[in-house]
Amino acid sequence: MTEATDEVPDRVPGPGGSGENAEHRDRTAAQCDRAADAVDEQADERDTVADARDDTCDARGDTKPADRDAVRVTGVGYGRRCRRDPKGPRARMWEVRMDEPLIGSWAFADSWINVDQTADPTFFVGVLDGTRAGLLERARRDPGAFFDPLRLRAGHRVLDVGCGTGDLLRLLAPLVAPADAIGIDLSATMIAEARRRHAGHEPNVSFEVGDVFALRYDTGAFDRVLASQVLLHLPHVEVALAEVARVLAPDGELSVTEIDWGSISIECSDRMLSRRFTALACDGLRNGMIVRDLPAMLRRVGLTEIEVQPELTVSWEPDAFHTWFIEPSLRHFIHSGTFTIAEGTMFLDDLRQRAASGTYFSARTTYSITAHRHRS
Repeated sequence: MTEATDEVPDRVPGPGGSGENAEHRDRTAAQCDRAADAVDEQADERDTVADARDDTCDARGDTKPADRDAVRVTGVGYGRRCRRDPKGPRARMWEVRMDEPLIGSWAFADSWINVDQTADPTFFVGVLDGTRAGLLERARRDPGAFFDPLRLRAGHRVLDVGCGTGDLLRLLAPLVAPADAIGIDLSATMIAEARRRHAGHEPNVSFEVGDVFALRYDTGAFDRVLASQVLLHLPHVEVALAEVARVLAPDGELSVTEIDWGSISIECSDRMLSRRFTALACDGLRNGMIVRDLPAMLRRVGLTEIEVQPELTVSWEPDAFHTWFIEPSLRHFIHSGTFTIAEGTMFLDDLRQRAASGTYFSARTTYSITAHRHRS
């Protein structure tokens, strides 16, 4: 086991060896830290976070800030305390201090709806590439089979809300050509990357910045609407679903894909740490268990014939999910005071030992949910 110290390390040791893997982890950690340096803090930061801050200050004997907005710290990197000009949710960082009490933040979860306001928006492009690699590999092998549940045919108009880098839409587009396949995302960075990757290869594909709460399209404009790992980040999910239902054509179909973050599993020899990690990971997301509410929400916005298909992913060694989610999340938990440095070091060192001995285990369940809009 790595000896725990009272100093905040540059990085908590992670699983894996040296060489290329270690270099990749270092680059990933640096990207996480850069993204964390300038994530926009939300003015209505959760009360539980503020309570955790006060508890941390009490434990250290530090003075609590008089104003919740006076001192805030982004929650992914290590070792920096940032004083913010307390002038609202988009207050700028104006001074880096090493003598402020460490205060946790859940802004990393909310940063997905503020990608362009972060210090390194391309970090989120990397997250999508890393976490969707397996999905894209399957789609590329046989797009027809992969998209078969959508019952696509030539002439179907398709909208992908929260399209990210647009990889899935580009694979789907030939199946519906010559009809339009349109991808929208709130992030201009994502749309720029989607356009760069597309480079005009499929003439029926286009990408544009757009807001799912205010779609510019006519009622009934699309035969299929896709939303992949989007709803967990949104406030007022049912309002967004109503807008999506509006642009669905009669006999149209909505396809939603989300992970149930309330059932993820990260095995550690200390089961209490495992349970704490997974609980914090879920609670730190705006809608971590949205899949459990979606069927009822879809019915309330007038959609029917709802089908739910779960798919379990098990990892027997550290993978993209580990690199892009587990390690950054643990840094965040240490910053928020919900994991101590010693606990974090022990947790990741245990995962490293499990990877070396062949006993590593993590699992998550992805749900594909479809719903239809019938003719009146």
